[in-house]
Amino acid sequence: MSTKSGSWYSDNMMQVVSASDVGRTRVGVPWVYLGKDVNKRDRVARILGNGSRVKLGSRVNESARRIRDDFNRAVALFGGQQQDELFWWSTNLSYRVPDVTDFLLLIAYVLVFDDLVQKHTIETPKHSFVVVVEDLWCYKTLAERYRDHEYVSFQSNISFQMLLLKGWYLIRGLAARTYVVLALLYEKLYFARLASGHTRRESADGQRLAHGAERRTVWSYALIENRLFDHNGRMSEVYLPGLERLVAQNGEHLLRFTNLLMDRKLYRLVSKNLESTEVMIRNARVTEIIASMFRFPRFNGSIRLQSLDLGLNHLLEREKWREIRGHGLTICYIWFHACERLMDRLSQGGATICYWYENQSFEKLLCLARNRIGAANVVMLAYQHSSVSKFFLGYFPAPDERKRLPSPDWVLTSSCWAHEMLLSHGYPPDRTIMAGSLRYSAYTDGGKKWEIRATAADEALRVYVALPYDALAARELLVELATRDELWMRHGVKFFIRNHPHAPFDRIGILPDRFGALARAGVHLIDCMDQIDLLLSCNTTMSVEGLALGMPVLCYEPEGMLCMGDPAVDVFPDHIHLCGAHDLEETILRFRWNYIESVRHNGAEPSSVSVFSAVQESVWLDLLADSHAKHK
Repeated sequence: MSTKSGSWYSDNMMQVVSASDVGRTRVGVPWVYLGKDVNKRDRVARILGNGSRVKLGSRVNESARRIRDDFNRAVALFGGQQQDELFWWSTNLSYRVPDVTDFLLLIAYVLVFDDLVQKHTIETPKHSFVVVVEDLWCYKTLAERYRDHEYVSFQSNISFQMLLLKGWYLIRGLAARTYVVLALLYEKLYFARLASGHTRRESADGQRLAHGAERRTVWSYALIENRLFDHNGRMSEVYLPGLERLVAQNGEHLLRFTNLLMDRKLYRLVSKNLESTEVMIRNARVTEIIASMFRFPRFNGSIRLQSLDLGLNHLLEREKWREIRGHGLTICYIWFHACERLMDRLSQGGATICYWYENQSFEKLLCLARNRIGAANVVMLAYQHSSVSKFFLGYFPAPDERKRLPSPDWVLTSSCWAHEMLLSHGYPPDRTIMAGSLRYSAYTDGGKKWEIRATAADEALRVYVALPYDALAARELLVELATRDELWMRHGVKFFIRNHPHAPFDRIGILPDRFGALARAGVHLIDCMDQIDLLLSCNTTMSVEGLALGMPVLCYEPEGMLCMGDPAVDVFPDHIHLCGAHDLEETILRFRWNYIESVRHNGAEPSSVSVFSAVQESVWLDLLADSHAKHK
């Protein structure tokens, strides 16, 4: 695709080019990069010159916040056109969180581009300007939107690139689906063989049925990962710590059901807990596992953002190919049918199911399976275990979407502010209950608090850096820190880097140990806060943990990505400091040389914010008792 192929060297045109075509662009011309891949952006910078790059600052995040609600409504309206519930609630678009889909991010790029065009149009005199667009479908959207604009020229022919990319997505998707199907067949065989060595009474289902319908059971969703097991190999509660004690206190027995596609290294540990654990792959039939390979996306209708007069069909096509590339639909199809069989069995005597609430696809399919089976005596308690960010759009279904959304019976919130936020977005007050924070009880009002070190203003500044799950966002921040390594050492600034459990440093691509001012943080923030002067958070809920401890918190906004994991930005803006690539150095050095003044807010010393509420045990016990009454 190429439109208005004017000269590359026009002095008054805004030249738009795909990231693979920058080699033909004139060096030294001011340029902007619309994309989130830091590696590609760095390659472009080596060609065009980093000195002529115009940084976007917070424009992308500001644009996304501006259009967030309109986007939410547009997706909800589009979801209403889909005929297959199972397919729609399995898609990344239905969840629409920026961690799993770039749809909102790409619309934000369009808004940023709109602003650039408007500024360029009224500029006198006009100067040549280059916009590099990373995503091909975003490029197509912009080219269609500005086809006839006199000052905008699209120079790249992306047809062949698009063909190659679709071919690669198809090959990669078939490979991913084949791997998943083979892995799940192996998983099913492994646990079926183990289960044959147990009597029915020793199994999790046998425990439930041992005393007939009177057996009082609560089922908890267990995401199988290393931190789920204690040193004896026994399963514990990571996301709902204390639940087992509350269940026992209520005279009930806690059982667990697992996710699909577990790490094979953890099979042995899971097998030690079979007496209280339902391995969900055992509920799936071999024919369903094989048939799941051929679950491909089939969107009905079109999608449009009316407030911008913006057609989104090119971005919708991208979404379809991204689903083809992955194995999400495969997993969801198997998960749904496994849940149906679990619900069918549980409906014989009734049960309570507890799971941590983010409104992900697996949760909606769990509720959909319960509804399809008609298991009214299976009660669903969804616990909002962490914090809530306004970019976590899964939490905020549009009003007309709520009536068809497969939902739990109760949503239990962990804090007053999260409770009020959910209520303000249409959650039913009689089904939304503030139950306090099981997961972050150490951060509640009675917990330990941070204090300014007596020598903080005189010694080296110690910064704890919390990296996000997104490896690209983590890499951007690490690149910005690492490239200034000598400057930090000269000014006495030391960074202790903590990576996300699911984003190791080798995946990020930068090892902190290779730099003098950077080091790995060996312990969690709460365990070393007396040695830390500042928390630097990037797209992670660690920001609100720092606020709960009373620490000064600096939130880093990635330039080309959405700051979706930092709820402090939306909820506690008056208690945090913000920075990006454009002012990171200035902000850190301000803390280094004017520490006491920098940590203050409106002249006051830092103080803890009431982020997480104390556990309301009576609420939990009453709900568990009420749920048991519904089993009969």
